[in-house]
Amino acid sequence: MQAEELAILPGMDEIFGLVRMKRHYDEGEYDVLIIDSAPTGAALRLLSLPEVGGWYMRKFYKPFQGMSVALRPIFEPIFKPITSFSLPDKEVMDAPYEFYEQIEALEKVLTDNTQTSVRLVTNPEKMVIKESLRAHAYLSLYNVSTDLVVANRIIPDSVTDPFFQKWKENQQQYRQEIHDNFRPLPVKDVPLYSEEMCGLAALDRLKETLYGEEEPSQVYYRENTVKVVQEKSNYSLELCIYQEFLKSKFS
Repeated sequence: MQAEELAILPGMDEIFGLVRMKRHYDEGEYDVLIIDSAPTGAALRLLSLPEVGGWYMRKFYKPFQGMSVALRPIFEPIFKPITSFSLPDKEVMDAPYEFYEQIEALEKVLTDNTQTSVRLVTNPEKMVIKESLRAHAYLSLYNVSTDLVVANRIIPDSVTDPFFQKWKENQQQYRQEIHDNFRPLPVKDVPLYSEEMCGLAALDRLKETLYGEEEPSQVYYRENTVKVVQEKSNYSLELCIYQEFLKSKFS
């Protein structure tokens, strides 16, 4: 183990990554910020940080902050000469809360579907599709909009080897499931290439396949297809199917 690994609390590297994203956003030096997200579980933990952190800040940190500032002048003259221990002053206590405020501000950017969206990449395979559907539902519950689904690694028609025939038939079925299950989100297909997508030439080829003459940074779909709306003590689950919302209430 390295010393820096022991010095960082679990989850802190993800939090610092979020704050760095907010810094890039505030500086405004880039036209588009692209985040290659972690796997579903880790990504959802990142999205939950502002909400979870806010709960702890309101319930525990702010009262403790007030107590520390009030008690410091009383206890420091008594205990510091004996234990060399000193309660943190207001400047030190304010720093974590200011850090949390940056994460909270980033949440507002991430949930603004006019400028921020998620693009899910899935494969035409049963378990991968189910995982992508779960990710889409969880993202929607955090009010993070998905605007495009990419169906990746589609075996092209030019592959005629009998070995791949059954695989191609299965992919056709799962491709239809992708379009049906994610509707009304747009779906783009990407073929299985004969080489790894590395280097600028390969990425440019992929860009032409995905977007052609379109502007890749445009937001393709601006509505959340899954919504949870609070109505006093009740909640409504709204599902967008074929451009219409179906509502179901639950407590």
